Amino acid sequence: MSTRLFLSRSGFAGEAGPRESFAADLGAWSRKGDSRPVNEDHFASATLALSRGRKGRGPLLLAVADGLGGEEAGERASRLAAQAMVDMLGSVPAWGIESMAEHLLKDAFMAAHVEILKEGRSDPGRSGMATTLTAALVLWPRVHVIHAGDSRAYRLRQGTLQQLTIDHTVAEVLVARGQIGREAARTSRYRHVLWNHLGGEPRFPEPQLLSVDLEPADGLLLTTDGLTEVLGNVELAEMASRPCSAHAVSHMLVEAARARGTQDDATALFARFDSAKVSQH
Repeated sequence: MSTRLFLSRSGFAGEAGPRESFAADLGAWSRKGDSRPVNEDHFASATLALSRGRKGRGPLLLAVADGLGGEEAGERASRLAAQAMVDMLGSVPAWGIESMAEHLLKDAFMAAHVEILKEGRSDPGRSGMATTLTAALVLWPRVHVIHAGDSRAYRLRQGTLQQLTIDHTVAEVLVARGQIGREAARTSRYRHVLWNHLGGEPRFPEPQLLSVDLEPADGLLLTTDGLTEVLGNVELAEMASRPCSAHAVSHMLVEAARARGTQDDATALFARFDSAKVSQH
């Protein structure tokens, strides 16, 4: 069994306005697939700095990455990507995070890509290494998401799971062009062929960048494809809606994927939110 966590918090708060804050129950779980010698997934979470004079804790950053390139290379690429997001955004002054969230997310994303390329060129054993990356920055009540690859971000609301990200696979391109149907894409030989990722080649990735609102009792779920390959959205929503801790949910999701027969590494990072009023005094 393999679990990975760089910076974790549970039951913390961060503020987005003068009176409103949020609390989040956060959990994550990751397991190596049977077909792999090492776990090439990584996840990360961190509470970022809050501007002076603001009460509560700072913005919440979540990230999952699924490495490509095999064994040491894939494992290293995903680790670099997830850690780079935490390190780069964690070094930004709090006022910058709050005023330029999407711009900073994109800068950190591109810098992670460059870092992976540099290490791949310096070590022949890691040449061509690459990774997916899906990251979410919560500035309550808004969440900003940046993404490349086929890992996913979902918003859970009242028992319904909404997929926020688009899979950057050749199969998904064929669906968008009307060349194959959605059901055919599930078994297409192109369903794991990525056209967009970090590292691997000098061409810069084309990140999907989006923002959505959050409400009290909403959840955010970030996963790698080892989980979503075998579990559908209805099953994910049902398990994520159970009245248990976020850690229990993430563990349940990964173990369910294992029981369903996934051979890939599987990772789930889940946050459940609540709002709280912050006193002016």
